[in-house]
Amino acid sequence: MSAQVTITQLPQAGAITGSELVPIVQNGVTVQTTTSSIAGSPTQTYTYLTVTQTPQLANSRYVGVTNGLIITDGGAQGLFNISTTGALLSLVNSGTGFQVKTSGTAITPRSIAVSNAGLSITNGSGVSGDPTITLSGAPLNLANLSANGLLTVTTAGGVGAVTLQGTASQITVTYGNAVGGSPTVALADNPVLPGAASTTLPTGATSDRPGSPVNGMLRYNSTIGLFEGYINGAWSSLAAGSGVTSIATGTGLTGGPITSTGTISIDSTVVTLTGTQTLTNKTISGASNTLSNIANASLSNSTISGVALGSNLFDLTAGTGVSFSAGTTYNGSAAITINATGLGGTVTSVAQSFTGGLISVAGSPITSSGTLALTVAGTSGGIPYFSSGTTWATSAALAASALMVGGGAGAAPSTITTGTGVVTALGVNTGSAGAFVVNGGALGTPSSGTVTNLTGTASININGTVGATTANTGAFTTVSASGVITSTVATGTAPFTVSSTTQVANLNAATAGTATNATNVALTAGSGATNYIYFSSSATGNQATNTNTLLTYNYTNNALTAGITGGTF
Repeated sequence: MSAQVTITQLPQAGAITGSELVPIVQNGVTVQTTTSSIAGSPTQTYTYLTVTQTPQLANSRYVGVTNGLIITDGGAQGLFNISTTGALLSLVNSGTGFQVKTSGTAITPRSIAVSNAGLSITNGSGVSGDPTITLSGAPLNLANLSANGLLTVTTAGGVGAVTLQGTASQITVTYGNAVGGSPTVALADNPVLPGAASTTLPTGATSDRPGSPVNGMLRYNSTIGLFEGYINGAWSSLAAGSGVTSIATGTGLTGGPITSTGTISIDSTVVTLTGTQTLTNKTISGASNTLSNIANASLSNSTISGVALGSNLFDLTAGTGVSFSAGTTYNGSAAITINATGLGGTVTSVAQSFTGGLISVAGSPITSSGTLALTVAGTSGGIPYFSSGTTWATSAALAASALMVGGGAGAAPSTITTGTGVVTALGVNTGSAGAFVVNGGALGTPSSGTVTNLTGTASININGTVGATTANTGAFTTVSASGVITSTVATGTAPFTVSSTTQVANLNAATAGTATNATNVALTAGSGATNYIYFSSSATGNQATNTNTLLTYNYTNNALTAGITGGTF
């Protein structure tokens, strides 16, 4: 009997083809079969749910999850757990109320709220029922208002409808409740002004009168100190003071008192005069009336010599050699009118006029008493001028501190605009600071400016920038500068030429660090790297320098590093 052999002591098998023999126990009897028979039997007729994909079980399915779920596999004999994550986990953990996704992974509970007065809400989170929003206060009162008109709101939140109303004979209002259109407030026709104090009319100077007046205008003229109205196409002053308010009638007259309009008539009733009476404007007929007991001393101018009563005192006819002129005084009285029955006359109206413009006349004519006033009306800031040979006018307002020029015949003078400081400079003496420079006059000393052309012989001290203009003749004898003189010539061109054949002292090719052209090279500090030695072909004069790349040195230790050939060292 051979020794017992374990499976691990058997040799390794090669690729399985399916024909290999395999012993199996079937119904208690050891039999043989092949590997291919074992692989194909038994046939899987059941489905399986596995943790992961298992190809060996053709009918198997494995567990998977989508967004919001994750799988935690605890391993063999462990817990296989499917749990929520992200927004789904946030929903599980969120509180009550409406849910709002606030990000890709977060859900937050919300509730409906109202702000400000006039709104209220019930069950804003929706947990206990549907949210209900209702009106309150003034909005609720407005919703319940059924009347038409403008709205009013009281401090308690009450809302009502009102209508704008005017005052009879003073203010009228159209569409007062704004239902048919926008409310329009206007003065009533023929308005009656209320109050017991006063009403103020528009006030202004004569020059403030409207440009296109119409009859019926009233205003207070502050220039003449009177009320005035535009009547029959002209401005007329209204009488000052209280004026006549009532006219009464005395003996022999009827119709009074008159407080507005009326007629005064002579009383036809026979009047019996008793006592002392004065007859004015009465005619006594000598044919039917007799005057008696009138002493000569009771008559004015009672001395009449050689002249019968009723005859002409003078017979002033052409050829008598007697002439009278206005202003001549006879017996202390001014002779104004001479008529066929003698000297006499009455001034009934005095008028005044002014032609030529600018001056207006007020108070004319005077028929009983009054004051004639002359008022000058012009433009403030303007000047009077003759717009024609006999007419005055005023120009428009002239600009302050400006030059005035004449406008010519019939035209108004005006001002012209000048540059800043021109008017001031006109008042400065020539040659002084701030004055104009005149041809043939003193130049003065300018504080700044640009010289474009200088002629003559003078010592010039230029403190600033000299322009690019080149004089045709003449030359500077001495040029000095406290700063850098910069040349803008093209690269490779000498910035200036020295005509002297003698060497010029202190004339350097360039200031260290500023040269930018090929002839004058800027100097920089050397280093321990490769440095090139500059040399010239001449020991004197202003010569260009050159370099040889084969001859180098170390600036740090002052040692020649290459290019040394020949010579004695």
